[in-house]
Amino acid sequence: MIILRLTNKILKQFGKEKSLLVEFSEDAMGLDEWYVNLFYLNRRKCLMFTNAGALFSFVVADVSRKDIQDLPELFRKELSKALFYEEFSTSQIQGIMKLVDKITFAKTSNRSVLSSMNQMIFEFECMVGKYAHIGDDGMITVNKKLNKLLRSAIGKGRNDYGVPIECFRELVSRL
Repeated sequence: MIILRLTNKILKQFGKEKSLLVEFSEDAMGLDEWYVNLFYLNRRKCLMFTNAGALFSFVVADVSRKDIQDLPELFRKELSKALFYEEFSTSQIQGIMKLVDKITFAKTSNRSVLSSMNQMIFEFECMVGKYAHIGDDGMITVNKKLNKLLRSAIGKGRNDYGVPIECFRELVSRL
């Protein structure tokens, strides 16, 4: 089971009220907990999906309200693409995608993850212009670069640092 933790911006677009979200008091901090945030780039909606345990992230650009209404399907499709572009093996991708069969929505609970997401959105906006001339390959490049930057807030301690793609690979290896 995957927990998608939705920010208030997503809730407005998604059409769900906070009271309808499932309460999870503890952070899962594994492959099963993801945060979703909405931001605008050149007046187009974009979604950032971030794994809470590793801060592995990917951005989906030019998202419509209809796409947001079918968030589980969008997440499944874009996660499999992100894993493919990060060169995970077929068996690893299949193992992760088995977890995505059931998706539950919850409130955000970890300010540290939200803060990291805001930083990554800022970095994404700065980098995307540099690679915009190569179209879809530019988006792939920027997503990969985001996951190779050193981040704080990875792990249990306050001063834990790590590279998201390396931390995510470690989580995947435990499957």
